[in-house]
Amino acid sequence: MSDDGRDEWKRQLGTMWRMASTGLDTLRDVVVRSSQEGRLRVDLALYQRERRDLFGELGQAVVGLVEAGRLTLPEELNQIVTRLRDVEERIRMDSARVQDNAFGAPRGYEPEAGNYDPPDDKGE
Repeated sequence: MSDDGRDEWKRQLGTMWRMASTGLDTLRDVVVRSSQEGRLRVDLALYQRERRDLFGELGQAVVGLVEAGRLTLPEELNQIVTRLRDVEERIRMDSARVQDNAFGAPRGYEPEAGNYDPPDDKGE
């Protein structure tokens, strides 16, 4: 191979290396930015969860003060407390039914089934 052919080959190889190097730098930048964006999204989700939990703690504290008679709320907030108590009662009742059914209570004898009397020995 002549010196001109080697020089051309080296020049082409150098050009390919620069192009590959530039492409890798661009890829690295994209990966870094994507990972930073992902990290920010995770942080944002954690902040939103913490805020929701803090609102829950605040609500529990307020309801505790109301039930202890240490705080009086405006009517619109009292309606929310009433709805909360209703939901808690439904959770309590349904939790008991789930436990009964999970531990072998016969199916079909739940109050909502309307079958309050067990069958007699005659099969009636």
